Amino acid sequence: MKINVGIDEKIKEQDIERLVTLGADEFFCGIMTDAWVDNYGSQMSTNRRTSPVEQFTDYRTIKRIIDKIHSFGKKVTIVFNAHTYIEEQYPLLMEYLRILCDYGIDAVTVTNIDLLSRINSEHPDLPAHISGDAGVYNSEAVRFYKRFGIKRIILPRHLTVSEIKEIIKSNPGLEYECFIMEMRCAFEGAYCFLSHSWTQKPLCQEENKKMYYKYLPSLGRAARITPAEHLKTEDNKNRYDVWCHKDSIVQTFMSVKDRYVQQCGLCQIAELRKAGVNVLKIAARGTEPDSKFISVSMVKKVISSPLPDEKFCKSVRGNPEICDLKYMCYYR
Repeated sequence: MKINVGIDEKIKEQDIERLVTLGADEFFCGIMTDAWVDNYGSQMSTNRRTSPVEQFTDYRTIKRIIDKIHSFGKKVTIVFNAHTYIEEQYPLLMEYLRILCDYGIDAVTVTNIDLLSRINSEHPDLPAHISGDAGVYNSEAVRFYKRFGIKRIILPRHLTVSEIKEIIKSNPGLEYECFIMEMRCAFEGAYCFLSHSWTQKPLCQEENKKMYYKYLPSLGRAARITPAEHLKTEDNKNRYDVWCHKDSIVQTFMSVKDRYVQQCGLCQIAELRKAGVNVLKIAARGTEPDSKFISVSMVKKVISSPLPDEKFCKSVRGNPEICDLKYMCYYR
C-alpha cells in the first residue's frame, strides 16, 4: 500500500526529504494564484481550500517542490476538486494545467465532469483521479466514471469497510484510494457546498445559541423550554460537539501528539489492504509539517507490521482512551 500526503506552501524541500524517508510515496496539493483570487476571490477556490496556507500560491514555489519530489522518484498530483466552476474560470484552470504539465505533474484529481472532459481532450495522457468529494458511494458510480478513462477512485470518507470491499470487488482494474488520517468531517463532502472562510469556524462547527426555544402550534409562536428540556438539549448538543470534533470537547481526551494528529483509521488498514485498496490518503493540506511527519510515521508502522491488529494500532496511536471514545475514528 502507498501513502499519499497532502502538502501546501508551508512545506520546505527538507520536509519533503523527511516525509519520503518516513514512508511517503505520493503527494497531492492545490494551487490558487493571485490571478484567480483577484478575479474570483478565495471563497470560489480551485480546490476546496480557501486559505493561502492550505495550497500553493505561486508557480516558482510549486515547481521547486515538484522537482524535489521527483528527485526521490515519487509522484505528485494536482487537485482541482471544486464541485462547480463557472464558464469564465475554465481558461485559467486550463492554463494552470498546461503550466503544471510542463512541470511534470503526474496526475490530476477532479470532481467536476465538465472539467474532467476538458482535461481528457487537452491532456489525454494525464492520469485523472476522481475526488472523494465526487460521491462515489457504489459500484454504479464507479462504472459511470470509468467511461471517462479515469485511473483512480478516491472513495468518500463515510463509506464502511464492507462497502469499500463490495465496490472494489465489483470493479477491478482501477486504483482505489481511501482516507486514513486527518480531516474526517462529521458531514459528507460530496453534499457540502459551504465555505470554511465566511465565519470564524465552519458552519458545521458554529456554537449553538444557549437560549433554546420550541415552537408551540397551539400558541402560534415560540416559547422557552422547561429546565428538564434544557438539560436534555444541552446533553444532545455536547454529544454533537464531540461527534463533529469540536476542540473544546475532544481535546479533553487528547495527548499532545493527538493535537497534531486527530482523526485516524489505523486499525482498519489491514482490512483495507484485504479489500484491495492501493493508496492511503493523509488529508494534511493546511496542517503543520510536524503533523504530516507523525501521520506518515504512524501509517508506515502499521503498513509494515506483520500483525497490525487493533492492539498494535492503538499502541502506535498512543492514546487508547481516545480510541475507545470512537469519535475520532475513520471507519468506526
